[in-house]
Amino acid sequence: LVAGAHEYPLRDSVLPRALGRHRLSPAAMGVYDDLTPTPVINKYVFLILSFVVGSTVAGYVADNCIFRKALKGSPQDRPRGWVLGMLVSSYMLLLPGLFHTLFGFRISVMGGMKVLGERKENTIEFAHELAVSGSACGCVFVVGFAIALPIVKLFLLAAGGILRHSHSVERRLWARRCVLFVQRISKWASPDMFAYVLLTYLIRGLHHPPIMLGQMDLDIGFSCFATFCVASTVSSLGVRAPTRQELHLDDEEPGGRCRFSTMAMLICTIVFCIGFAIVFVMGLTEPCMALRLDMNLLFESGKVNIDLKPLIEMLHVQEMAADDVTLWNCTTKLLEWTSPDQDDDRKHWEANSGMAFFLFSVLVIVFTVLDMAVLLIMAIRVHATRKRPRFLFEIAVFLRKLSMLDVCVTGILIIVMAGSIYRTNGVIVSLSVGWCYLVAAELCHYIVHYVVMGVTEYLEAMRLSTSVRRPVLDRTPPDDSGSSDSEESIDSSEEGR
Repeated sequence: LVAGAHEYPLRDSVLPRALGRHRLSPAAMGVYDDLTPTPVINKYVFLILSFVVGSTVAGYVADNCIFRKALKGSPQDRPRGWVLGMLVSSYMLLLPGLFHTLFGFRISVMGGMKVLGERKENTIEFAHELAVSGSACGCVFVVGFAIALPIVKLFLLAAGGILRHSHSVERRLWARRCVLFVQRISKWASPDMFAYVLLTYLIRGLHHPPIMLGQMDLDIGFSCFATFCVASTVSSLGVRAPTRQELHLDDEEPGGRCRFSTMAMLICTIVFCIGFAIVFVMGLTEPCMALRLDMNLLFESGKVNIDLKPLIEMLHVQEMAADDVTLWNCTTKLLEWTSPDQDDDRKHWEANSGMAFFLFSVLVIVFTVLDMAVLLIMAIRVHATRKRPRFLFEIAVFLRKLSMLDVCVTGILIIVMAGSIYRTNGVIVSLSVGWCYLVAAELCHYIVHYVVMGVTEYLEAMRLSTSVRRPVLDRTPPDDSGSSDSEESIDSSEEGR
C-alpha cells in the first residue's frame, strides 16, 4: 500500500478511491459499526419532533376546548395545556437520551485497515468511566448537569404547582421562587451537547483519505437529549408563577436592586456592548478547542504495534491527526453536513447535524446577539423615559433564558476536563484561546443584563411603591394639635379628594 501510494500520484491513482471505499470485514468490525444507520436516525428524529409538537398542540387544544369549559375557576390558576404537553413529552425523552448511545467515533489509517482508536458512549457509561478513570470532577459535572438537574427541575415545578394554591402568602412566595429558579436553571441541562458537537467536528476534521480516516456520528441518544433540553427549557418559561401583585410584593421597599443612575447605566451598557462585539467576533473566529493524536500513547498502551512506528512516521500520521475548531467553522460545517453530498461520500441527510446547527446558530449565536441588542435599546429607552418598556423587558427576559453561550463554554470546559478517558485511544483534547474570548463575551453579556435589568426593575419598583403609598398618606387622620396652616392644608386636600 505504501509503495503504491508513493509510486503513483495520490489524486490520479486508483488507490485512494479503493481505500476511501474500504469496509472492514465482519471479523474486524468494532463498536463504531454498531451505531444506528443514518437513515434510521433521520426517521427517529422526525418521530421525536412530531411527538413533542403533537403533544404540545394536543395540550393546547384540550386546554382551550375541553378543560376551560368543564372545570370551574379561573384558567390562571391552572397550568397551561401546551406547557403540560411539551413538558411531559420532553421528560419522556430523558431516559432514552441518557441510556441510548450519544455518539461513536473511529480513527483509523491505511483506508481503515488499522484502527488507532474507536469508542461509543452514552451518558450513563460516560459518567461511570469518568468515575473509574479518576476524573471525579468531570463525573460530578456530567451527573450534575445531565441527570441531577432535570430531576431537581421536575421536583421544583411540582412543589411550585402545589404551593401556589395555598392560603399562606409565605407558601405562595415559595411557589414563585421555585418557578423562577427553574426558569433560570432549565437551560443548564445541556452543556455536554455542545461539546459533543464540537468533538464531532474535530474528529471528522482528521479525515484525510486514503491515509487517515476520521469518522464520528451522533446517535439517537443525542437526538432525544437535545430535544429534551430545548423543549423542557421552553416549556418552563410558560409555567405560571404567582405575580408580585398577588403576593403584595410591590408594597415593599425596592431594596436589593441595582441603583445606578440612568446615565451611568447607559454609559456602562454602551461600553460593554462594544467590548462584547469585539471579543465575541474573536471568540467565533479563533479556535476554542483543539484535538491531537498522541501516537506515543498508542504505542505505550499496545493498541498500535511499535513495529509500525517507521511506517506511521513516514505517512505523517501525527501531523494529519491535529485539528482545531472555531465556533463559526463548526456552525457552517454543520449546515453543510445536514444535506447529502455525493462528492464527500454522504448519501443521506443528517437530521442530527441539523439539530446541532440549530443549537449553535440560533441558541448560541443569534439569541445572544439579539439579547445584547435588545438590552442596548432598552437602556436608551429607560434613560429617555425613566420608565420600564414592558415589551422590551419581556423579550430580554425570554432571550436571556434561552441564549446558551454560557452553557456552550461550560460544555467545552467539561469535555476537556473529562478528556482523560480518551487518552487510552491517544486522543488529547485541550482548550484554545477562542474559549477565553467566548468567556469574556459572556461576562460582558452578564454585566449588561444585570445593570440594565436591575435599574429598570428599581425604577418600576419605585413607581409602584410610590403609587401604593400615596393613598395611604391621604387617609391619615388630621392632627388636632397642629397649627392652622396644617388644618388649611388638610381641608384643601379633602376638597381635592
